[in-house]
Amino acid sequence: MYKDAIETAAESKKQDIAESLLDFFVNNELKECFSACLFTCYDIIKPDVVLELAWKKKIIDFAFPYLIQVVREYTTKVDTLYKELDKKKNNDNKNEPSSFSADSPIVNHPPFMSGVPQIGYYPMNTPDMGVPVNYGMNPPNMGMPYQPPFGM
Repeated sequence: MYKDAIETAAESKKQDIAESLLDFFVNNELKECFSACLFTCYDIIKPDVVLELAWKKKIIDFAFPYLIQVVREYTTKVDTLYKELDKKKNNDNKNEPSSFSADSPIVNHPPFMSGVPQIGYYPMNTPDMGVPVNYGMNPPNMGMPYQPPFGM
């Protein structure tokens, strides 16, 4: 009877049906049926649901074959995407003519500040401004010793 329920859930291709069947198996401590459902309904069950159910009921060993297969599938997909991306970049670099020559001003002169926004620190009273600087204490009534900025 459970086999028919698993096959029906797989044929339905509906995620909520398969997940509710998994929940039923877990709540009734039918560990082998849980594992069989994972195998049969592999393509419609989400890994996070499996991991949560298995962890909550302490039956992670029955979910591990499914989880290993999911990790393998995702790793293969990511590797394939990286290979295609590298291939596309290499083709784009070969087909794209260089828009800069050795005499180009952009090549000889990099963008202002290397294109990175810079944050400046301008202290209020420095020795070169003619204002006396007390590096030992903050102005009166502050109560905390003055911490000079980096490099001073």
